[in-house]
Amino acid sequence: MERSFTHLIRRNSVFVVILLAFPPVSLLLLRTGWFYSDTLVTTGIFFILVMGLDLLYGYAGQLSLGHQGFFAIGAYTVAILAKQLGTSPWLGALAALGVNLLLAVSLGRILLRLTGLYFMLGTLAFGIMVQAIITVWHPVTGGDAGLGGIPRPRLGGGPLTSELAYGTLVWVIAFVLFWAALNLARARVGRALRAIRGDEVSAAASGIYVRRLKTSAFGVSAGYASVAGSLFAAYFGAVHPENFSLSALLEILLMLFLGGEGTIWGGLLGAGLLRLLPEVSGPFHAYKILFSGVVFTLILFLLPKGLAGGIIQLVSR
Repeated sequence: MERSFTHLIRRNSVFVVILLAFPPVSLLLLRTGWFYSDTLVTTGIFFILVMGLDLLYGYAGQLSLGHQGFFAIGAYTVAILAKQLGTSPWLGALAALGVNLLLAVSLGRILLRLTGLYFMLGTLAFGIMVQAIITVWHPVTGGDAGLGGIPRPRLGGGPLTSELAYGTLVWVIAFVLFWAALNLARARVGRALRAIRGDEVSAAASGIYVRRLKTSAFGVSAGYASVAGSLFAAYFGAVHPENFSLSALLEILLMLFLGGEGTIWGGLLGAGLLRLLPEVSGPFHAYKILFSGVVFTLILFLLPKGLAGGIIQLVSR
């Protein structure tokens, strides 16, 4: 019993270290004024989103440029059901998850026949199409005005109105999904996905069901984006098409590559730094897209494996 527990801790040492370090580091950042409570909450939301994208790209080698579409569907489903039917955010989130999983599996069977640039363009078209629909479908989505009046989820008899209560919910969900993603990546499925990323033909020759695994990874990734979108809508109480634009896509990709793809935990570094960036960028805030583009270019040249890759290399030395 003791040996199996020790083995479990060693196998998930990254998770344990981050879980233990998170509370004191968060308190320190909040006390120093570098982080505000809303920055900490949104970091958790985007960490969930980037984790899903990392499972798809970092392991299966499929870079989706349309994940803000699944993110938008997760957010708008919660908003529309709450506004039109008075549905609770919990039921809205479950409905959004079901819609996104069904859509991802259906879309994945088509798009995953494509490779490389063609797959990326196909997913990009999906993301643009979702934003176009929520922009022009005024009677349902509110169009350019967006939708407001989304309630916070209720837990223990009351709504989670305080930053502390909602932030705790976000980070509990984030750590549960973090545990699941790490174990999935280290299981036989994760090794098979890495084999697919290395060489699809060799992976298929060794008995791996390539298309089925890629479709499953696409679905799981969309599920993570859906959960993040639902949490995003309930936290801000309103959604707007601009939250899911190409600018949002660029920010999500920056989080992935800055943190380091193929590590899962790198998404936490990327999301934290990118959410902190508006607080320290100051005069560059008006030129957000240009500034993000410059940062993205510097990352690709100076940190090809991201911050997580640099830390792993430093520790191995």
